Amino acid sequence: MNIVQRCLLTLLIAFGVTAAGVAAIVVDAQEAEPTKLELSVSPSRDAKGHEVDGEFWITAVLKTASGRFVGKRRIEIVEPVNLLGPRESSLGSTVTDGTGMAAVLYHPAQTGQQTIKARFKGDQTFGPTEASLVLDVAEIIPPFESEPVPLASVGKWLSFGLGLLGVAFWAVLLGVLGRTVRGIRAAAGSAPLRAGLASQTAETPRQEVM
Repeated sequence: MNIVQRCLLTLLIAFGVTAAGVAAIVVDAQEAEPTKLELSVSPSRDAKGHEVDGEFWITAVLKTASGRFVGKRRIEIVEPVNLLGPRESSLGSTVTDGTGMAAVLYHPAQTGQQTIKARFKGDQTFGPTEASLVLDVAEIIPPFESEPVPLASVGKWLSFGLGLLGVAFWAVLLGVLGRTVRGIRAAAGSAPLRAGLASQTAETPRQEVM
């Protein structure tokens, strides 16, 4: 207890503050214990132990200044980006375990050097801290991988067949219309001829047979 806290305690006792109240004030007056974050990165691995391209584990370990692990504290992992101005993109938020460790899975959006930051905001017991590292990304996972559709070829030939059926339908329809028009024209042209023949037949005198 420093001199300021002793003076405060003396004044509080002088004004009749209870011992419990004094203890609570003294606890609140104590400074939060300094902390530090250790940040590391490692490649992600599949069930067979093979490295997964474009996938990493970002691991943060929260400790006190004396090296004691700090558990049950939330750690935020962010990535600085420049999207309509500088800002931070959240990669995840997780709580430390009994060994002070918290980890998130990271999928880089682009290759090159990427800066990763871990942050602990602090509380009444432990002070705030943060750490950062630079990761050199050589390969990323494509945002979308197209896969061949099994029925794609069937659909292509089906469209082609339907197109041929459409052409054949219109060809038949035009043929029928053409024949109909020619028949009408032929009928219209033969009508005067039949009328002329009929009139000539009517004008020819009949010869009586003796």
